[in-house]
Amino acid sequence: MIFFTSDTHFQHARIIPFSRRPFASADEMDDVLVRNWRERITDDDVVYHLGDVTWKWNARIRAMLDGLPGVKHLIVGNHDHSNTRGAAAWASVQSYAELAVDVPEGGRRLIVLCHYPFAVWRDSHHGSINLHGHVHGRFQPTAQQMDVGVDCTDYAPITLPEVLTRLATYPAHVHRDLEELP
Repeated sequence: MIFFTSDTHFQHARIIPFSRRPFASADEMDDVLVRNWRERITDDDVVYHLGDVTWKWNARIRAMLDGLPGVKHLIVGNHDHSNTRGAAAWASVQSYAELAVDVPEGGRRLIVLCHYPFAVWRDSHHGSINLHGHVHGRFQPTAQQMDVGVDCTDYAPITLPEVLTRLATYPAHVHRDLEELP
């Protein structure tokens, strides 16, 4: 199974009021995020973390990441400094990725992954999807674009089928492209 998440911000106490997270402390937040991850993900699952993993880097964070199940891929966010990017827990580290996935209605669909939301992305005019983080639920999702940060997914990674189900409930994506210029 493929999972997506973003903006865990482990050990980042200031993210709690910034994102209106329902936690009394960074430790409580970390405990809930880790528990939710472990309840959903097995070692056989693939997880794309779309950035902003942690605020601090220390032995606790290293052990936490190493102990999280799944084959973990990091899509780098603006708070992912060298220690986070260099952690042994990651199967890959990149700034951007594209996945071609089988979809229930048949065929394949392109998913564009980046920490940041795009106005236009590869094949957006042909139904591709942009999954991102960074905005902590402050952007309106569309049928082709969604924030997979923990603030939008009940503080847990979300599966590809769950992403597709949610996308089907959102309004159509408004394409803003050079093709629209007079």
